[in-house]
Amino acid sequence: MSDTESDELTNDTSVDTISTCNIYKSFIRCTKCTWLGHCDQLSDHWKTCAYMTRPPPVKKMKSRCRDELNDHLKTCAYKIRRPRVIEIISRNEHLSTQVDQYKDRIKKLEIEAVEANKTIARLQEQCNEYEDRIKQLINESKGSVPYRNVELQDFIKKCQLRLTVDLRSRRLNDRDMEIVVDEAMNKKQCKRLLLDQNKISSEGASIIAVGLKDNTTLETLNLEKNSIGDKGVKSLSNVLLTKNSTLQRFDINENNITNTGAQYLAELLKITTNLTWLGLHTNDIGDQGIELLANTLAYHNRHLQVLDLCFNKSVTDKSVESLIIMVKHNRSLKRFHMYGCNLSESGRDRIRLEAKSNTILQLLEI
Repeated sequence: MSDTESDELTNDTSVDTISTCNIYKSFIRCTKCTWLGHCDQLSDHWKTCAYMTRPPPVKKMKSRCRDELNDHLKTCAYKIRRPRVIEIISRNEHLSTQVDQYKDRIKKLEIEAVEANKTIARLQEQCNEYEDRIKQLINESKGSVPYRNVELQDFIKKCQLRLTVDLRSRRLNDRDMEIVVDEAMNKKQCKRLLLDQNKISSEGASIIAVGLKDNTTLETLNLEKNSIGDKGVKSLSNVLLTKNSTLQRFDINENNITNTGAQYLAELLKITTNLTWLGLHTNDIGDQGIELLANTLAYHNRHLQVLDLCFNKSVTDKSVESLIIMVKHNRSLKRFHMYGCNLSESGRDRIRLEAKSNTILQLLEI
């Protein structure tokens, strides 16, 4: 054995030296495989010892792995396509931003479409009014040809006798009221006549008023959402003042009624004994009109049970005292609705406090 092999043997941790007196004659043992032999047999043992077949140094392994990685990257599909993938991801983010922008635009367009539909509906309604007016003028120009509305006549004829005739939202005009009076009030002798949401003005209300003179069956008249105004209220009130009407419910909400119309109704309430329901919400009645109605109901009427004055925006705290007197002295009202007016919270509280002493009043909305 050479000196170099001796040095390597001495430094190798895989062998144990049994005797150091004469290194070339001593026994040595492999610590890995428990081989025991002379030193001169060590070279042969190394050729077969499993310990001696250990992996190459780490640096060589790292170098080999790096070479293999470089060779792999030359053919790796992802490495080759990576620029394209990055481009696709960037493009996708850009498209996502555009999608969000389009969504916002769609929402704006939907809102604009709703407004446009409302405008179209209003224009269509105006066109229908003009068409009706043109037909009316044509009929009037012919002179001998009376006004007719075959569809309206046929509809009323199908209604049952002495029940409800529902003519809501049928675009009826003033001339149609002649047909309504003749077919519904006279021939059908209806108890409930519903004419809300039409195109009836004070002229049409006057025609209805004429029909009420000889009527003995009508109990409910609904003219809500028309345009009868103060003149229409005057025509109807005058008829109801001069006869013992059977009318019990009278709805004239949303009809552009002012303090003048409220005055006509206050005079009516002093006389009539059959009217138990009066609907006046969403009109233009102010403090003066409220004072007239409240004074009548406090001292001159013992029959009205339901009064609706909601959303008369001209009513202020000037009406509070009159309303307190009405609630205090009236002994017929069971339901009083007056929310949506310009009364302060303190004014409402005063009316609510006084209403607690009224045992007849069951519902107060103010």
